[in-house]
Amino acid sequence: MVADCIINIFTIFSFAAKQRELNKVNDYYHNVHIAFIMSLTFLVTENSWHATMELKDFLEDIAAFRSAFTIMQIPQDTIECC
Repeated sequence: MVADCIINIFTIFSFAAKQRELNKVNDYYHNVHIAFIMSLTFLVTENSWHATMELKDFLEDIAAFRSAFTIMQIPQDTIECC
């Protein structure tokens, strides 16, 4: 009975101070930030990879265009028949 009263007193003081609850909230708060930062990092990395691949494809198209355009710049000799 005395032990229960003492435990109840400590529980009331602990609840009144809200220290345990605040610590848990802070832990959740920091863990959510870590998850957010990790997911954001993954998202940026993946988007950078896709942008790099699109840039590679774009530069290949530019190179093909320049190659075709330089072929058109070469003067063609006309061959007259008879």
